[in-house]
Amino acid sequence: MKELKKPERIYIEEFDIYVKPRLSDAEIQQICNNVIKFKTWAERERTMNLMMFIYATEIADKEDEVNALDYDLMQECGVFSAVWHNIQNAYSVVDAIDFSESTLLALSQIAENLPEMLKPIGEVLKRHGKSAEK
Repeated sequence: MKELKKPERIYIEEFDIYVKPRLSDAEIQQICNNVIKFKTWAERERTMNLMMFIYATEIADKEDEVNALDYDLMQECGVFSAVWHNIQNAYSVVDAIDFSESTLLALSQIAENLPEMLKPIGEVLKRHGKSAEK
């Protein structure tokens, strides 16, 4: 196998920013965890856009730059869209959110916790007998 090299960041001349070509799985999970906390589309979209921008441009450690971001202006100018289109695995964020909120995952979690959830009912039945007995 050839020696692997870290991919070079992509320069977006229109906005004078460099963007990582891929987000790490940990970054995607962190974005997902924060997005699913919100219920409205606008809050979720804002959170996803800002976090993708912060991770892709690697300004997370520069608190002053993060706090200076003008979300509405960046949205209107297409900064978030440009960043999104240059991240090869951007759709993995949406996939992670979809998975985290999927019915299949919810059912799996219920099934996993069902024995523990049924213990109190079992205890009541042991103490008081079956309620349908004649």
